[in-house]
Amino acid sequence: MSKAHLRIGMMVLLLALIGGATFSRAAGRQEAEAFPLIALATSDLAQRLGVSLDQVMVDAVQSCAFANANLNQPEPGLVDAPALTPGYEIQLRVDSARYTYHASGDRVICVSEPGGDGAPPVELAIADLAARLTMPAQEIAVVSVAATEFRDASLGMPREGVMYAPVITSGYIIQLAVDAQVYTYHGSGRYVVAVPQDAAR
Repeated sequence: MSKAHLRIGMMVLLLALIGGATFSRAAGRQEAEAFPLIALATSDLAQRLGVSLDQVMVDAVQSCAFANANLNQPEPGLVDAPALTPGYEIQLRVDSARYTYHASGDRVICVSEPGGDGAPPVELAIADLAARLTMPAQEIAVVSVAATEFRDASLGMPREGVMYAPVITSGYIIQLAVDAQVYTYHGSGRYVVAVPQDAAR
């Protein structure tokens, strides 16, 4: 790790702690490796939005393995050879808008960001359910969409091994139906998470 990356990493850690950001329960070495990537992601997002670095909050960081070297984001016209690539999923926030980055090595890729109209992420929930059930999206009905506030950045569905910023997060509870079966999603910005059937009851 270069001295410049170390300085940026420590700066991001300080900003994260001040802003109430939290990190995955990874080993100290893994977290240290993530700092330069967090710095790159926060810098990239600040430049995209034209905001200062201190306006970008780090909600969560989780170590993961991507299915290919393009960090699960294929480039048009290219076929990626399967190759497990260790890296991180970084969730950032500016005000109430959430952004997700995939990161590995010296690369960061913004993979999801809020829509410009602030509409509920119903289409994302439908697409996710269609993929889970391997069925056409047109056969999925929208039962209800209700605005709500989640008590933290996990949208009420924390993943094991990940700690989230304890900030009130505006979002939606989305209910979809296939035949007589109802499926529930929590969503905010361009991010949705499926609620297990037993938890939704």
